[in-house]
Amino acid sequence: MQVNPSGPGRPSGPRPQRSTGVPQEAAVPGRPESTREKEVAQDNLEISGAARDLASRVDNDRPESSTLAADRTQQVLQRIASGFYAQAEVQDRVVRRIAEELHVDVAGS
Repeated sequence: MQVNPSGPGRPSGPRPQRSTGVPQEAAVPGRPESTREKEVAQDNLEISGAARDLASRVDNDRPESSTLAADRTQQVLQRIASGFYAQAEVQDRVVRRIAEELHVDVAGS
């Protein structure tokens, strides 16, 4: 099989250019060609008021240091290793306790 890029069926007109990911220079209206500026895309992030309120409550309720005793920490680590927290009813209780501490209403509670 042979491919002839200039043969019949080839689209006419300019060839598309591949993007290199580097911003292209663009002419700025009202400025001479010699003073081109680069257009750079910018991302925007919008945070809802509810998310800001929740973050504020979490920051205000956060203790200065860990309030979990060393022996309790060891017990939690052992339970994680044994798969205790993988049980559905345990996960449900953990989620509800965290929601209570964050003052968030969990559906079905």
